[in-house]
Amino acid sequence: MADANIITVKDIHSLRTYTEFLVSIHDCRQALIESKGNQDKALTWLKEQGILQPRSTKFENWAFPPVGAKPVWGYIYAKAEIFLRMNPGIAEKEWKRDFRVPDKYHEKIRSGLEQILAGAGQKREQPLRGIGICAFYALMSIIGLKVVSQAAEFGEDDVLDTMTLEQHITGNQVIIFNLVDHPKHYLMPDS
Repeated sequence: MADANIITVKDIHSLRTYTEFLVSIHDCRQALIESKGNQDKALTWLKEQGILQPRSTKFENWAFPPVGAKPVWGYIYAKAEIFLRMNPGIAEKEWKRDFRVPDKYHEKIRSGLEQILAGAGQKREQPLRGIGICAFYALMSIIGLKVVSQAAEFGEDDVLDTMTLEQHITGNQVIIFNLVDHPKHYLMPDS
């Protein structure tokens, strides 16, 4: 086993890039430690542990974005599919460890991932629903998107958030619609 101090961020990024970002930062780091920094041995270790699977088995029967969708939606669908196909305990452990997502948001995040695969969030007429604000931000972080801008349309009982997000790796932008409860549902009544 290698000293963890000799594994650099560049080494981890190189291995993650080679695996097409299908392996977490934590798992890439562990593989490099186990293989004493040797990338080929690290790949072998990831395969032996069942973490990295051949593409032919990993992507059978996957959902794909509708024809005409922006290219970034392919990335979003793939990330949603990956997390939903993972053992729930492992996925939630990764969310907690890598993204510091509290347990109370896990169910809403899973719902958001399922809604994304069903086509929700791409159009204002079919927004994500029931996720809330905090779980939405956690979900976007897990998928690898950061908020660039936000606009809100207030209705009588809800708010439609139009979120412009940017993919961390490519810089591609996408708009995702999220319907949340109106703030009046959280305000204390006047005394």
